[in-house]
Amino acid sequence: MSRPARFGDRARHLVLPALTLSLLYFPIIARHQRAALRDIMPSDFVSMARAKGVSERQLLYSHGLRNALLPVIAMLGVAFPALLTGAVFVEKVFSWPGMGLVTVNAIGKRDYLLVTAVVILGSAFVVIGSIIADTLYKALDPRLRDER
Repeated sequence: MSRPARFGDRARHLVLPALTLSLLYFPIIARHQRAALRDIMPSDFVSMARAKGVSERQLLYSHGLRNALLPVIAMLGVAFPALLTGAVFVEKVFSWPGMGLVTVNAIGKRDYLLVTAVVILGSAFVVIGSIIADTLYKALDPRLRDER
């Protein structure tokens, strides 16, 4: 089998697990995004843009969503380690041997060294997620770009 055919086969088989992981977090993200957008839209700068004649679509995308993304990005940075716990569900459903199943088995067998390693790795995920969120936050919020 050629390399592109193998890649296509693997990509096709990753669709359902990726969709499963994303569907676990989609309602939470959608609810936070909606709440953030409802907080932003009555703001003065949105009213000013509306008074200048900016279309509702441009108002929503350029002014509303850009500012409403900031709290959601902060939430996603902290939720990044939850992918590890979601992986347990996906590995169980799709019968994939992976880190999530190894962790559950280690807890059952009282393998404290492995459980400690997974906790440390989860902590590293929190740090990495926070760094990614801070970087995205700084890229999207112009008020933070000149801060030293």
